[in-house]
Amino acid sequence: MTRGSTRFHRGEAKTKHQERSKVTSAQSVQQHQTELIKTSGGESRTDASDVLSEFRVKFSLMFILFQRAEENAHAFLDKELKMSGKEKVDGVLERIHSKFVEKVTDPVIKGLLDDLWLQKVFNTEEKDSVTEEQRSRADQARCLIGMVIRKGERASHVMIESMKKRDEHLCINLGLISSLASVGELLP
Repeated sequence: MTRGSTRFHRGEAKTKHQERSKVTSAQSVQQHQTELIKTSGGESRTDASDVLSEFRVKFSLMFILFQRAEENAHAFLDKELKMSGKEKVDGVLERIHSKFVEKVTDPVIKGLLDDLWLQKVFNTEEKDSVTEEQRSRADQARCLIGMVIRKGERASHVMIESMKKRDEHLCINLGLISSLASVGELLP
């Protein structure tokens, strides 16, 4: 036998095995249906379609209950993760609030505002209100970080990531990244 013919025979054997499995599965379903007909709560049922309909209804109900249980479990886990994540991210901004106000520069404030606007955290009016209504750099910084904290987890995350990209030195001073991490990035 050649290699090609061996592959053909193996493939043929797999196909026959799959067909036998399908037949066996169909037979077991048929046997199960027959058993349901025989043991239908003491009543003698001769109509297989009634039993099949009852089986489908029960299966559908079980499937729906399983889906709801799974959805509830996912919703619970998502809520728990969001709550723990919100405390962490928002807590970081609250912790660095005073140092941020003291050390952030005008160009970084403007860059953060642009990033927050591009990520649709702020609308145009909110973005403009930080720079137009606040005269000093410290007031702008205070207003910016306060607005972001009030907007929640996503806004806080966007601001922190933007700060890391825009001013690594500021992030090191604020404790958002370690100085060893930045040295490692500079090494070849």
